[in-house]
Amino acid sequence: MSDQPDDEVLTPGGKRPRRLVRRVGPGQVVRGDASGGANLASKGDKNMASNLVLTPGGFRHPSLVHRVEPGHAIHFSAGKTRLKNLATGALLDVPEHKVQPGDVPGFGSGWIVDAFWQNGTGNPVTSFKTTWVVPPAPSTSSGQTIFLFNGIDPADPSQAILQPVLQWGSSHAGGGAYWSVASWYVLGNGQAFFTPLVAVNPGDELVGVMTLTGQGNGLFSYQSEFQGIAGTQLPVQNVAELVWCNETLEAYGITACSDYPAVDFTAMQSIDLVTGNTAPAVSWTPQNRVTDCGQHAVVAINSGSGGDVNLYYRQPSLHIPWGRYAEYIQILFGVINDGGGIGIVNGHIVIIPPRGPDYGLFTQIAEGISEVVRGIDVRQAVQGSALAASRKVANRTGLEMMAKGLELASAVVAKAMQE
Repeated sequence: MSDQPDDEVLTPGGKRPRRLVRRVGPGQVVRGDASGGANLASKGDKNMASNLVLTPGGFRHPSLVHRVEPGHAIHFSAGKTRLKNLATGALLDVPEHKVQPGDVPGFGSGWIVDAFWQNGTGNPVTSFKTTWVVPPAPSTSSGQTIFLFNGIDPADPSQAILQPVLQWGSSHAGGGAYWSVASWYVLGNGQAFFTPLVAVNPGDELVGVMTLTGQGNGLFSYQSEFQGIAGTQLPVQNVAELVWCNETLEAYGITACSDYPAVDFTAMQSIDLVTGNTAPAVSWTPQNRVTDCGQHAVVAINSGSGGDVNLYYRQPSLHIPWGRYAEYIQILFGVINDGGGIGIVNGHIVIIPPRGPDYGLFTQIAEGISEVVRGIDVRQAVQGSALAASRKVANRTGLEMMAKGLELASAVVAKAMQE
């Protein structure tokens, strides 16, 4: 048997050239590099992630992350990256730092769930706007960082992203155990740029918008900002066309489901896209990358005008103010250890049977009734909302849940009558 470096050897991933299969010794780790490769490093290496800083594009070498002060733009020309003073036109070179392979981990490695649409209309995206409400703080603190944003990337999303970002926790821009906002432009080569953080509060309404500000010679200029929040404007000049639109939940340092905001989901609403001068037909594609807490994305309104994408932190829980539904179901004594109980349904006393011939029938009917109550809760939750499209979708969803619950309960009774 030959022992040449190009001999194939068996691994759990199939046969590989011998030269590509390496032993990891004690005290060593495998680290990815910017090109998608990997190498071995000592755990004590000074370039390990402990010396990196957090951005909405993952961990980066601090020499590559730059704060952009108000009144300045990120300007690309002649192969150089510069900061441009918008008032004077003065250009300041961004220092070129020689970062060794492995200092720039994979791009966007902390995305949890998202929904995306890629512009293929033939006209550039001239505006991409999303409205959402700052959620409650997480109920536990583990040093986690959470990013929520609408973003837009070039055709290859790994190359760059422009994004108005809501942040909980700390990043290289600052922050702490509170919500704050900033605009970011993060490149796949490791560089990242951000505006100063501005603190916001739970319940505040945010409008993140990216606007096309110019184009020429096959290059495009954009601006990201939170409408009405001074200091969040980040102009980016002379870059590749941005076409890959997304609504995203990104997080780092999550150790428990309670480290997410103390609400089931955040609704990314009133999503408005303009290509050229018109609103395009848009079909959002949800992606659930991490689901250990039941995280998932739901496209509530599939549209480029008034669209709605819900980013769930966990499986939705049922929060029913029972007093509101006393006319439907009021539980006086619950079923405990199969012991039966007493309830009132629409004013009529009902004996809930203990374990026995009718117990199974009762539990199956109860599932249907519970679904009816959930449907009522969904409809009630959006009453008073100023977003008519969202109310319409929720009301329809609630009715469908109620119909399904009644169908289930009726089917159980019909089956019992045939036995």
